[in-house]
Amino acid sequence: MLYRLFCFAMACCAVAIGCLSPQAALGAAAKPPRSAAPVPLAAITAPDQVLDGFPVWLGKDRVLDRVVVLVEGFDLQNAVDAPQLLRLVAPAAQRMLHEGLDLLVVDFPDSHLAPDALAPLVTRAIQAASRAAKGNLVAVVGLSAGGIVARWALVTAEQAGAPLPVHTLLLFDCPNRGARINPALQALVLRYGKRNDREAFSCDSARSLIQHVPGKVHWKRIGPRLPAAGRMVPENWTPDDGRSSAFFERLWALNEQRGYPQKCRVVAVAQGSRRATRSTGDLYRIWLPIGHNWQPPMDTSDCVPGSLMPIMLAVRLRIRMPLGIAGAYMDSIPTFTPTESALDSGPDEEPPFDAWYAREDDAPAIAHDTFDPGAVAFVIDVILRRQSVKTLEPGD
Repeated sequence: MLYRLFCFAMACCAVAIGCLSPQAALGAAAKPPRSAAPVPLAAITAPDQVLDGFPVWLGKDRVLDRVVVLVEGFDLQNAVDAPQLLRLVAPAAQRMLHEGLDLLVVDFPDSHLAPDALAPLVTRAIQAASRAAKGNLVAVVGLSAGGIVARWALVTAEQAGAPLPVHTLLLFDCPNRGARINPALQALVLRYGKRNDREAFSCDSARSLIQHVPGKVHWKRIGPRLPAAGRMVPENWTPDDGRSSAFFERLWALNEQRGYPQKCRVVAVAQGSRRATRSTGDLYRIWLPIGHNWQPPMDTSDCVPGSLMPIMLAVRLRIRMPLGIAGAYMDSIPTFTPTESALDSGPDEEPPFDAWYAREDDAPAIAHDTFDPGAVAFVIDVILRRQSVKTLEPGD
C-alpha cells in the first residue's frame, strides 16, 4: 500500500510538469478564479476549415482575412488536440473570435521534440494562413514554450532571406531564459514516475527549456525498515544546465538580436510581477508511518517573481491515506516561469520588446494556468492595433 502511495505521488509530480504545455499558458480568470464565468465546452465547436492540415476557426465576420496563428507549448502526454487547446485558452480565444479575428492552431504531433525541430511546422502554418488570407500579414501567439518555437521559425526565415508574413509575434509567459522546476521534484519523477512521464522529462524539449536538471543525485532512505514501507528520496544533487545552456546559446547566436525576429513587432506578456517578495518554506512533504517525514525546502529560485506551478496540479499531489497514516502534498507552490525569463530582462533592465506586459509589483503570485485579466486586454489590443498592416513592404 505504501509503495503504491509513493509511486502515485511521484507520478503526480510528473503531471505537474504539464504546465509547460499550452494549457499552462492561458486559462480561467485569475482573480478570483471562482468569479470567472465558465466557458461551455460546446462553445468551441469543430473547426470551420482546414488549411494545409491546420484547423481554422473563423471570426465573427466569417471572413478569413485577419489570422492569428496560435502555437501550442509543451504537451506532457502529447494529448491536447486543437479544439481542447482552444477550450483551455477560451477567455482569450472567445474575445479574438468576437472581434472578427480568425484562429489557426498549431498542434504539434510530438511536442517533445526540440524547439528548432518543431519550427518548420510553424513556418508552414504561417505561410498557409497568409496565403489563404490573400497575402495579409498574420499575428503569431506563442503559448509558453510555443513562443520559443515561433522565435526560431521567424529568425531562421529572416536569415535565409525569406521573412515570414508576420506583423506581430506575441510571446505569452514564454520561457525566454528557460523554465524552472525544482531538481528534487525532477529527480523523484525520473526515478518513480511512469514510463511516459520519465520519457517526457528526459525528452529534447524539456532538456532544452528547463534551466536546471538533476545531474548526480545522492539518495537517502526514509520510512520504516519494513518490506515496501520505506522509500529513497533525493538528499542532494549536482544541478546540470548543460543541455539548456547549449540550446539557448544556439538560439541567441541566430542573429544579432539574440534570436528575436527583426521584420515584425515582438511583444511579451509575463504572468508575474517584476518585483515581489515571497517567503521561503518547505516545498513538498511526504510522511510515512511512525513519524517518518521528508520535507525538502524551497530554494531561492523557487521564490523569484514569476508565474507559479499550476494550482490544480499541485492539489493533485495532495494524498492522504486512511487514518492519516501516510500522505504527500505540495507545502508551497514554486515559481515556474520567472518574470525575468518571460521578459528576458531583470527588474531594472529594459525588456527587449516593442511592447510588454507584467503584473504590478508585489501583486499576489498567480499560477501559470490562470489568465490575468489585464493580460487578456493587452493581448487583444496589441493584435487589433496591428491588423491594419496588410503586406510586406518591398525589400523587406
